[in-house]
Amino acid sequence: MPATSESDTDIDSKPAGVLTTSATAPFSSNTSHVDSGTGSDNGWYRRAQRPSLSSDPAAFYDLDPMLHGSAPNGRLFLRMGRKRRPLMPGVPFHITARIQDKAPAFHGIEPLIVERVRAAQARSDARLLAYAVMPNHLHLLVLQGERPLADFMQPLLRRIALLLHQRRGTEGHVFERRFNAEPCLDPEYFRNAVVYIHLNGFRAGLCPDEDGYPWCSHRRYCEVARRDAEPSAEQITIASVLRLFAARDGQSLQDCVCDYRAFLRWRCAIDDCKQAEQEGMSVCYPDQPGTQGGDLHWLRDYSRAALIATPASAPRRMDLRDIARVTVLDEARDMALEDLRSGLRTREIARVRRHFVVRALDAGYKCCVIARFLRVAPTTISTIRSTMKCNGR
Repeated sequence: MPATSESDTDIDSKPAGVLTTSATAPFSSNTSHVDSGTGSDNGWYRRAQRPSLSSDPAAFYDLDPMLHGSAPNGRLFLRMGRKRRPLMPGVPFHITARIQDKAPAFHGIEPLIVERVRAAQARSDARLLAYAVMPNHLHLLVLQGERPLADFMQPLLRRIALLLHQRRGTEGHVFERRFNAEPCLDPEYFRNAVVYIHLNGFRAGLCPDEDGYPWCSHRRYCEVARRDAEPSAEQITIASVLRLFAARDGQSLQDCVCDYRAFLRWRCAIDDCKQAEQEGMSVCYPDQPGTQGGDLHWLRDYSRAALIATPASAPRRMDLRDIARVTVLDEARDMALEDLRSGLRTREIARVRRHFVVRALDAGYKCCVIARFLRVAPTTISTIRSTMKCNGR
């Protein structure tokens, strides 16, 4: 028998599932890449020098087939570690978790899932802002605390997985991949995320109208202003989100509920218009409800955390609504913000609209995006841009 080296003995004596090296894979003499067994590699690499891909691009590792199955020739190429999730205290996240193979595993046990979702925030410093339990996935809107989102999501998904295994007598994975988390860094995205979550059941055809799906937080939003008792922490959180839909600053909570419902109906009307447009019908899109009070509420309560969370290496440009607000304040203080986006063509509105287009183009927005915001034809924006070039700007 051939002699066995000490390193080969170490590799063969490792437990199943530990990555082993091919005998033909060259090793670099650089010892700066020695893995300590901790960190982002999570035990994937053996504690030795890693192969130098610069010296031989064909360097590879062999995986234990008992745990990972067999690949062509029993070999797999190196792969990168998972991307780390951002830590953004005070920023709301739209989170989605989907069942393996999109199976309707939650059908019939939605009350139990809702119960676990609402109880999850008691074990974390995160705040649950909105939720929807669908037959094969979850939608959550969560305000991140000082701890990572995983401290909120991992216990929740584990309890849901245990519930499903106990009821079905199964084992293995329940969710198809890691949960997806998208930060809401501006008020418009935040508002649309809330409405998207609450309309999910209606859009999926699971209820006759936007108020009919019981396994989401929409009804709690509508009923939060009716209760006379001392408000709970959940009601205070919902009230803060409702104020993002306010048309005016400082209005009552009941008025905020009405504005929220108006925004919800507007989104449903937009869906109807898109459906009619796909069928070849002529449609007229409704105007978006005013949310000036909600924008001010965002600036006071949420914008600071969103600005801190934005990476300095990738600065965010100013939102179009903020550009419009600044332009109106500078050029026509008495003009309403919605007049800028209306179909009115008075001399004063046209002048302010031109100043807004100039600022939006300077901020880097494309003509089609500005045109969509102003509800005008893209050729109108192109004409203003051509005029700017002729004037030497």
